[in-house]
Amino acid sequence: MIKKISLFIIICLLLEIPALGASPLVLNCLETIWSGEVELASDVIVPAGSTLIIMPGTNIKCVYDYEDDNFTPNEWKIIVKGNLIANGEENEAIIIDPTPYGLSAIKVPLNSNINTIKIAPKEINTEKIRDEFSVFRWQYLALWGLLFGSIYYAIQSR
Repeated sequence: MIKKISLFIIICLLLEIPALGASPLVLNCLETIWSGEVELASDVIVPAGSTLIIMPGTNIKCVYDYEDDNFTPNEWKIIVKGNLIANGEENEAIIIDPTPYGLSAIKVPLNSNINTIKIAPKEINTEKIRDEFSVFRWQYLALWGLLFGSIYYAIQSR
């Protein structure tokens, strides 16, 4: 009985592992400039010694996968280990795709030497953020309920 419960717990935990996405795009040039329409199909890594410059008016969109009419969203990240320069202007803002499964984060490692961070969005749609967190809330409720229930059952059956 314990083996069946353990197998069930392992399967539940494996279902929580996110799907493996595409390999990250590493910007190996000393300086990379993004302008106009930019589509991300994977994570982007700005390595140490490299600089990513996002020009004013740039629109960053994420590419999504459709398999058998099923929408499989991916969350892409810009991982900055080098330099990121993104200076939008009042009439030419830098736009990051506002759809729920767009760019999930711009990550900066803790050991980075950061001089300035300034983010000044005109509008943040928190409704989408709340919707995404409500999905996670139910997933974790189900997962922890299964875990604690199976542990309780295992203790009671001894």
